[in-house]
Amino acid sequence: MVQSVLRSVAYGVVGSLILATGAYGQTTPPAPPQTPSPGLLQTVVQAVTKVAGKTRETGPNAGLATPPKKAKHFTIMSIAGVHGHDSIWKDDDGRIVSRDDILLRGQVWDLEQTVTVGADGMPSHIVIRGVSPQGDAAETFDVVKGTASWKSPIDAGTATYDKPAFYITQGGTFGGSAEMLEALLAAPDKSLALLPGGRAHA
Repeated sequence: MVQSVLRSVAYGVVGSLILATGAYGQTTPPAPPQTPSPGLLQTVVQAVTKVAGKTRETGPNAGLATPPKKAKHFTIMSIAGVHGHDSIWKDDDGRIVSRDDILLRGQVWDLEQTVTVGADGMPSHIVIRGVSPQGDAAETFDVVKGTASWKSPIDAGTATYDKPAFYITQGGTFGGSAEMLEALLAAPDKSLALLPGGRAHA
């Protein structure tokens, strides 16, 4: 899929260059754009691929976890085909880790979410890293000494934490949403207090 997108970009770039040259270099209408040579096309593809690779090496999505074989793997797809994958597993420290790697209609979700579960069964520490179509998706949540605090791409705040409550992330992975649903269904009355606010019912 990536090669197909890059090939389309390359043809568009080269075609525009041919049209521009014809418009300024001759008085007769320019000839239809010619198919670029394999060598030129490959050069453009390599250049675009190199830029994308550098972004993943140094951007917000640098160094995201690689799902291990023991992870649960899910495929994100539609009638148009496969758009990406979501994976969920527990690391050696017992934290719940989930990864999204999705390309849908030119939009990219490349995310990692790590959740530490507290003694009350609710998340006590959440870290989200990576990128979404809106940009840097960095988000954190912590419960320390009776105070919950959070910071997302759109807000930040604190609240007294004196009873179990599940923090709803602003972004995050598909797997992160599954954790909230599991906690809700496990609650005796199928009800769950939420942070930053509200209550969920099943």
